[in-house]
Amino acid sequence: MIQIREQTHSLPCIPMCRACVSPELPRTFKRVVLLVLGLMIFAVACHVPDQSAIADSQTPVVDPKIEELKYSRFCTEAAEKFWSRHDFKENQDVRRIVSYTSHYNKKLNKCLVDVHSSYLLKGEVSETDHVYNALEDTVLGGRVLLRKGGLDGEIETVAFIKDGRTIRDKREAAVFVPWFQGLMTE
Repeated sequence: MIQIREQTHSLPCIPMCRACVSPELPRTFKRVVLLVLGLMIFAVACHVPDQSAIADSQTPVVDPKIEELKYSRFCTEAAEKFWSRHDFKENQDVRRIVSYTSHYNKKLNKCLVDVHSSYLLKGEVSETDHVYNALEDTVLGGRVLLRKGGLDGEIETVAFIKDGRTIRDKREAAVFVPWFQGLMTE
């Protein structure tokens, strides 16, 4: 039981005033107060958000298609700079047609440029395709076709180039063709 002393000050007293209540509070009352304080601290702690939950909620959701479009646009700009650096456009005439296509290769994580050329030579057509890394100015591979009888003529000669050398082995060429075709599609 709480013992109330006689009012010792001149201010109006409120119930449970420290000055008027005996310092010898019963143990159960102290335990109840401690329990209530503990529960209040626990309740406040439960309302504080978990730091990992905050980090997860602040991490923006990245749409892979949007990211792919960003890379594609970046590669288009890199290919335009590559095209300008090498003056391909200036080397065209009525016998030579040169064009290019850009592509972001996800598998290689590289910006690629396929430079396609067609040369008209006395009834024959030479077609070349070379795939370059647009940022490093390196050639990944190439293909040269010689057609007899014009653009739709029969293929007379095919040469494949990889790592700066001509591929002559038929088994190596069989592996090269799907790899080369995949560069601009992966």
